[in-house]
Amino acid sequence: MRKIVGQVTESEKRDILKINNHKNSLEELLQILPEKSDLYLQALSDLNKTKKMYQEWWDTYYAKYQWEKGEREWSIIFDTNEIVIDI
Repeated sequence: MRKIVGQVTESEKRDILKINNHKNSLEELLQILPEKSDLYLQALSDLNKTKKMYQEWWDTYYAKYQWEKGEREWSIIFDTNEIVIDI
């Protein structure tokens, strides 16, 4: 079951959506590239930077909004901009 613990603005949602889409694309790309190839290593480096940006977004907006914490990480419902946790 999910509990809504907050909401972000449209602009804030767009920022995390862009980061999330980039992260997902890189994760998929790494599944098809030959390991240890130059392109694989570049994608892996980019993924690590993107994951850091992803976490920084969540840290920034947690500090701003002080969302309730749950048993697992927060997630966002992109259609409604709502922040939810599993309870």
